[in-house]
Amino acid sequence: MNTAVNKYENRRKTESKILVSRDMIEKVWENGRIINGHDPNRYRQDDCGAWIIRDRYGSKDSSYGWEIDKNPENKNGSSNSKLKPIQWENKEFKNIGMNNGMVKAVGPKNI
Repeated sequence: MNTAVNKYENRRKTESKILVSRDMIEKVWENGRIINGHDPNRYRQDDCGAWIIRDRYGSKDSSYGWEIDKNPENKNGSSNSKLKPIQWENKEFKNIGMNNGMVKAVGPKNI
């Protein structure tokens, strides 16, 4: 990546973290799927089935990083007013309309 792209990405990461309060992050985290047998304060799954880790909010350096899905849909395709956590690559796939390219978990690994 060139320097200009790196600066843009770093600025975007910083801005997204600043604009979202810790309280909002916690509320959104609570909307993630609880995984039986795993600490719900540390691990959850997004609606696609990808694992996310609580302290990896905003991290694109990890396959367990996550962001806030501002336009979640339920299985019927209708809008849901509740904000949800979404694995960062799944959010990017969703934003470009590639819903069939979603990251999912096999055991505790995202693929």
